[in-house]
Amino acid sequence: MRHVCAAILIFTACAPAGEAHDPANGIEQPAATTDLQTASAIEEQDAVRGLISLPQVFGTETCAPFTPSDVTLYAGPDSSAIIGRISVDTPWTQHPNGGCEALSVKVYLTDTDTAAELPTLEYSYEAPAAVVLQRRGPWFKIRLGEQSAWIHATEQNQFFPLQELLAGNLAYVANADGAGLAAAPGAERTTAADLLGAERSVNVLEARTVGERLWLRVAVQSHSPCEGPVDPAKVAEGWLPAHTATGEPTVWFYSRGC
Repeated sequence: MRHVCAAILIFTACAPAGEAHDPANGIEQPAATTDLQTASAIEEQDAVRGLISLPQVFGTETCAPFTPSDVTLYAGPDSSAIIGRISVDTPWTQHPNGGCEALSVKVYLTDTDTAAELPTLEYSYEAPAAVVLQRRGPWFKIRLGEQSAWIHATEQNQFFPLQELLAGNLAYVANADGAGLAAAPGAERTTAADLLGAERSVNVLEARTVGERLWLRVAVQSHSPCEGPVDPAKVAEGWLPAHTATGEPTVWFYSRGC
């Protein structure tokens, strides 16, 4: 199946962390914990937490002219130590007969003379965003290839938590590990291992944090909704850890639809 992603960048203030259950999308957001040590341990681990829009360097829509501004990279949250920037290397180039050439966004670090591409994923159709590894209030640690750095979000940036990205979208198994489904979050994964191959279509029904791990309750589908005409049937249901041992998401989504 082709990867496909939909919508325009939305400019809102970053939502507060630790929101409660949202009945509108059926996803249970991790509630604010009274165990501050556990919460801190979860925040300090590098794992794909979601995506954050960067309209400062990507604009608001494909091919639309805009005035870019740099995104400053910091050594840590609440830090004044600047270690680089994200900048537009080449702006949109408009063609006389319509269309345009792609925007080029690069990472410039102070300890190197070379620029590198900014790793991005789409949260919607042709809407690229930076990959978030940690969050501390308005501060976000983002992936820079093999490195990482912190940015300070403004009202232009929108954070898309992993749970929200998966809810209601065409989700699939992105990193199969050969294990199965658990009957409860944190329990041993003992069933349906043969159904969880790469790109297997799933519905994400719920998300819950247990200990230091985020778990997803998924319904495994008989086939992708894009393979119609018959709607997919649920063939198994259970819990998966949201991340692999290296912090990559076990489940991702086709951001452009079918």
